[in-house]
Amino acid sequence: MKILITSGGTTEKLDSVRGVTNFSTGGLGATIATAFAATYNSRDRRDTCEITYIHGLNAVVPRIPFLTPFPVESTADLLKEVTFALTHTRPTVDVIIHAMAVSDYTISEVRDSGGCPLNRRGKISSDEPCLNVKFTPTPKVIAQLRRYAPYAAIVGFKLLDGVTDDVLIRAGEKLRVKNDCDFVLANDVQRIGSPRGDSKHYGVLLGRNGVVGTYSTKQEIAGGIVKAVTEQFLDR
Repeated sequence: MKILITSGGTTEKLDSVRGVTNFSTGGLGATIATAFAATYNSRDRRDTCEITYIHGLNAVVPRIPFLTPFPVESTADLLKEVTFALTHTRPTVDVIIHAMAVSDYTISEVRDSGGCPLNRRGKISSDEPCLNVKFTPTPKVIAQLRRYAPYAAIVGFKLLDGVTDDVLIRAGEKLRVKNDCDFVLANDVQRIGSPRGDSKHYGVLLGRNGVVGTYSTKQEIAGGIVKAVTEQFLDR
């Protein structure tokens, strides 16, 4: 079995030494990879799983057999690596876990306080009293997955902030339908533990037939995803 997992966060460059990123550590993606490996790389199963692990530069990378890491920086880098993995190196991917926190905007232009464009190839001087930064939307990587992997089991992720379960479920289902995902894990940043070392993580897993399960830790989420994907796609 071949699995593609994206994990961690992307970074959009401001200049040669600075960038705009998010708080994702890749802990959930690493936990999911470990759960798949523990399930399929055991002696009582004939199959083993080969994991292509595309991750942010500062993301957690699990040390498990049959995992090949590919670090990426920006959303554009991520899309390029995912496209290559699905069309060249891994043309028969069985499962895609798109857990990466992808930047919604990239930096297209930086100007000084007088409106003059600044050279972003080097380090912008810290003497600049004010920077005017122009952000433009990044391409939606999740929207490309079904195109390149028509038969894979695709798991997407939706993160909101401080909402009710009803709102969370509606948003997750909207993402699932729009991008033709088989499952979506909808979660709320207010119900996630500290970025490092805390396993607390509330999430609702949605499938094509509604809610699959609700979980309260990273380990429970990982186990639920492995179970759902296995039951629906791999053991039939």
